[in-house]
Formats: sequence, structure tokens, C-alpha cells
Amino acid sequence: MKQHQRFLLATLMCCLMSCLMIVSRIEAACTYSTTNGKTIDVSGADKQGGYTVTGQGWDYYFNVCELPVTAPSGKCSFTPTPQAYQYSASWNDCYPIGNKGSPKIVPLVPTDETQGVKITHEAYTYQSARRELVIKLKCDATATTTTFTFEGEATGAISTYTFSGSSKYACVGAGPGPTPGGDEPILGQYGIGGLLLTLLLVGFILYFIIGALVLKFAMKKSGTEIIPQFGFWKDLPFLLLDGIMLPVDLIKGCMGKNKYQEMA
Repeated sequence: MKQHQRFLLATLMCCLMSCLMIVSRIEAACTYSTTNGKTIDVSGADKQGGYTVTGQGWDYYFNVCELPVTAPSGKCSFTPTPQAYQYSASWNDCYPIGNKGSPKIVPLVPTDETQGVKITHEAYTYQSARRELVIKLKCDATATTTTFTFEGEATGAISTYTFSGSSKYACVGAGPGPTPGGDEPILGQYGIGGLLLTLLLVGFILYFIIGALVLKFAMKKSGTEIIPQFGFWKDLPFLLLDGIMLPVDLIKGCMGKNKYQEMA
């Protein structure tokens, strides 16, 4: 095995690990794990284009989790994209609220995790002002749609904009999925992570099917020769072992305990 092959295997393994970590991060971005091991997944409360709520002379545009919010005006153009917008058409003014990413999710009632959750998107800094988005989502297992009202703005070092609502997705064990109101993500219970993993699996299967057909009928191969890259897959266990041992050998080499040697 040549040195570049071991480096290639180590790189491929790192890429695979990174993909799995990204998928895991996506799936866990809007979930809360209760003390008894159950999950509250509020990503299903997201709405295509986002929610619009009016309060104190302003219109607020936001979403609960990762789905993008349709900006109400070209005035609402910020980098990075915020979690919410505070906009006034009469004043033609717009401000960003909350950072997108992994929000902080805690029980709405600390002593009773079944009551719902409080979702906090950390403060977005703009023009020396910091604006934080807080969403209080009460558990309502009978709710077919998710609705919100504006509770108010609390000013200080950080201005906090609070919205409250009820949703079945704030209940223990509820998962994302479509409702008659059409408020839920198009991926439903599937999730972005599930979609990515399925695409990878389908691509892997198609690789073998199409490759085998091409090798058999176009290139007139037979036996194990119709398996795409058969030599690679046959040696894969040894390649994986070499890929794992590569960083070990490098560490040993750096520590002066061993020198990395190229395998013939």
C-alpha cells in the first residue's frame, strides 16, 4: 500500500465523519431531551416562509427553527441572515433579531417538562444594539396549526422580543409532520438529515447497479469484473485499517517513537 493511498483513506474517513456530524447537528438543532430520555422536537412548528405577527406598531417575521424566513423588504438585507425581522412599512425601517443556528431550548415550566418549551435565539448585534428572540411554545396536543402572539419587548443591554404560542410540537414525543393547515416543513417527519442519508444510500446503490450494467454490456466483462472497482472493495477492510493507523503512525513519528514508513 503506497503512502498516498493511506492519506486518501484517512481523508475519506474524515469526510464521512464530518458528514455524519453535520447530519447529527441538523437533526438535533431544535430538539430538547427530557430527564427521562424522551424528546421534544419543535422543528415541526416551522412554517414555509415564516410567521408574521404584529405588535406595538411593528411587524415581526420569524420562524421557530431552521426554515428560512421571507424578508418583507429589500431593506431587510443583513449578513449573516437573522432568525427574525422587525419591520415597519410606514417607516421603511427594518432590524434583525436573533442569530440563526442552534437555539437554546429549555422547559417552559422548569418543574414540568410536559408543559412546553422556551426557545431562545441568541442576540444579533446590529448598529451596536443586541436583539434576542424568545419563543414560548406551550404544549397543545390537539392543535392542528401553530399560532403566535407578541408578548412584548424588554429593553436593556440586550433587547428581548418575546412571542408565545401553542403547538403539538412542544409536546413530549411529538415529531415534525404535515398538518391540514400547511404550516409544517415539506420534509415532514423525514427531516433534512434523513434526506441526506437517503440520498447517499441511493447514490451508493445506483453506483453499483449502473456500474455493473456498463461493465457487463458495454465493456463485455464477466464474473467479479462486473463489480465496479472490485479490487478496491475487496481491499477495503485493509484500507480502513491503514487509514486508522495512519494518524497513529504520524503521532508516533512526531513523538520520536517511530518513523512513518511507506508500505510497498
